[in-house]
Amino acid sequence: MKAFFKRYWVLTLIDFLFWVMLITSPGNFSFLYNFALSTILFLLILLIEYGIYRLLIKLRVVKSPQPVVHKKYSAVAPISDDLIQHYQNQGLTDDEIRLFRETMKTTRDQIMFLEDFFAHSDLTYIDEQTNLILACQSIFKELVSEPRKLNVANDFLYQHLPNLYELAKKYMEVARRNQISQDATALLAQTKTTIENLSRLIVDDYKQLTQDDIQALTDEINLANRQIKQKEGTRNE
Repeated sequence: MKAFFKRYWVLTLIDFLFWVMLITSPGNFSFLYNFALSTILFLLILLIEYGIYRLLIKLRVVKSPQPVVHKKYSAVAPISDDLIQHYQNQGLTDDEIRLFRETMKTTRDQIMFLEDFFAHSDLTYIDEQTNLILACQSIFKELVSEPRKLNVANDFLYQHLPNLYELAKKYMEVARRNQISQDATALLAQTKTTIENLSRLIVDDYKQLTQDDIQALTDEINLANRQIKQKEGTRNE
């Protein structure tokens, strides 16, 4: 409704003036009765106008209002009020939000490059065997949901993923050469082994990041099972 008032403030002003006119108009009724009746009529008109506004949005006659973008956070990309509120609820300050978003943009770009790399190189089997890309995407989603887990993912963010990203770029550059020397072939084989090892480390990073959640879920399941057994035992007595 806030967006409606901002967009159609002139219409709202006209409704307000109409309300004032009804209150101040002479009549046989008392002022309090006139005030109450005029206020009800004023609110009814507003609700009808807002209902028509929402209907026009659904019919796409009127464009839906865009989320508010805050410039102080938008150095990386536009950010909505809801996302800012989510980060603040996680306990992040303004500076921490900016740093977090810069870090996540770099991480996203590296993951997107690796997605394309493994899809079009001869190392596709590494992703198929390790589920590397799925692990990277899952870590990214987990951090966006819970930014406070950033410190748990330090190895992934600042060592394993950047190193894998750089190795993949170098591997691609060498592999694309028309003629590959014996030394280059040996280098590719060594790089391939390192890429596979780093991929497994990243999968381990994901397991470590979600270990607490898995343990919490396990505890909840165990508790539920104990409660079920206790109820069954009570029924059998």
